[in-house]
Amino acid sequence: MVDIMFANREDFDTILQIKQNIWENMINKEWYVIEEIDKVYLNSLIENEGIILKAVSNDKIVGFLTVSRYLMPDEELVKILKISRGLNECIEMDNVGVVEEYRGQHIQQRMILEAEKILLSKDKIKYSYTTVHPDNLASLKSFTNLGYKVIKKTKMYNGKDRSILCKEFISNSNI
Repeated sequence: MVDIMFANREDFDTILQIKQNIWENMINKEWYVIEEIDKVYLNSLIENEGIILKAVSNDKIVGFLTVSRYLMPDEELVKILKISRGLNECIEMDNVGVVEEYRGQHIQQRMILEAEKILLSKDKIKYSYTTVHPDNLASLKSFTNLGYKVIKKTKMYNGKDRSILCKEFISNSNI
């Protein structure tokens, strides 16, 4: 059994180790952009009303999700999509990782749904965005199964191929 719950600062070292292990074991490292994920970033998420979730099995963290709340005007995603207003009604499913032996159990989807539920209960959210490498079919399928649609393919993160996905929330009944 895997439980989804809020992560706290005491979990940061484990989350960062999971992130690093996933990246080191990937055949195509371009699929997983992790350069900016560090303790400073994780702390800033908490301070700016973002959330960090963890998936826990037998008292062991087996996955994590970081979600940015309130997109900022200088973010690459905002510039590419030319979003000029309503940034406070947008969230970004920023980074997700599940350790290899727990993949295929829909943990990523469960964390995303939980994050959406939490944020929709707090604020009016109109859009949720994420980026995925176009060849990362498992991650693309996880998001599209949850109602995300590919809205643009472009280069991001210093020239890496990315599909930008968006989910629109008409009302809280979308989750």
